[in-house]
Formats: sequence, structure tokens, C-alpha cells
Amino acid sequence: MTSSDTVRQAQIQLQKAAKAIAEMAGELALAEQILEYNHDRCKQALARRVVEYLDRGDSAAAAEFRARADDLYRVEIEALGLQYQDAMTVRKTGDAQKVLWESARSILSMEKAKVSML
Repeated sequence: MTSSDTVRQAQIQLQKAAKAIAEMAGELALAEQILEYNHDRCKQALARRVVEYLDRGDSAAAAEFRARADDLYRVEIEALGLQYQDAMTVRKTGDAQKVLWESARSILSMEKAKVSML
């Protein structure tokens, strides 16, 4: 493969990766928010269940125990877990696109250096 073919392919790869990263911006932002606040979201899910048991007259310890055993809490935690998993997938896909972009940029830099040596 000639140097110009390598440059052309690297430019195409660079443009594709840049476009993919730009298109993912909204998804990446939402994913980062989910990942950043996952712990708080889990605590809020527990708190919502605990309040119900406290309102019934349970002690704080009993309310927390019952809330953790509650099926609705389990369902909510499982849903939050799936959201966390999806957010991690989005983050890793974005990371992979950034690696592709960096690789293409590196190839272009190397080809530029080769040309300047001629």
C-alpha cells in the first residue's frame, strides 16, 4: 500500500470516528450522569421503600430491613443495575471510538513525518 493510500484510509477512519463520537455526545452525557449518580439513585430507591415502612410504625432498623427485602425494591434495584450496565456499554463504546480516532491521528502523524524525511 502506498503512503497516499495509507493517508487516505487514515483520514477516512479519523472522520468516521469523529462523526461517531459527535453522534454519541448526548448518549455519553446521559451515561456519565447515570454512572456518576448510581450510588445516590440506589440510596433513593431504598429510602422510598423505607419511608413506607416507617409510616406503618416500624422502627428505623426494622423499616430498612423490610425495605431491603421488599420485592418492589428488588425490581427497582435490578432496573437501576440494567441502566448502569447500559451506561457502561455506552461509555466503553465511546472510549473505543476515541481509540480509533487517536490511532488514525497517529497514523497521519507518522505518514507526515515520513513525507518530511523525503
